[in-house]
Amino acid sequence: MIVTKRRRKARRLDSIDLSKQLARSEMPSGPTPMLCTLVAEPFDNAAWIFEPKLDGLRVLGMFDGHDLTLLSRNQASQNFQFPEIARSLITWRLVSRCSLLITTFAVGTVRLE
Repeated sequence: MIVTKRRRKARRLDSIDLSKQLARSEMPSGPTPMLCTLVAEPFDNAAWIFEPKLDGLRVLGMFDGHDLTLLSRNQASQNFQFPEIARSLITWRLVSRCSLLITTFAVGTVRLE
């Protein structure tokens, strides 16, 4: 499908209008990340395509307008664990409260079999 400049502009205007309709709300005090579910057997389905699991960690970045906190799924601060990520995000000059989903992974030799 070919998208014309007029359509792109209309989509941008729709997004701007929508953002004006949204009500401001308080930043959640404690995020509730999706946790693993313990099951008897691993999921397997021939209709699904599975990606290899690279060793990594999902971290939630919470910016309250002043401070940036990196949180694990158990609500433990991860700023000390990933100081480079915390410093890098601070350079983004975030101006309003937000939450960021960050996936970290180890860089090195990986052997996929």
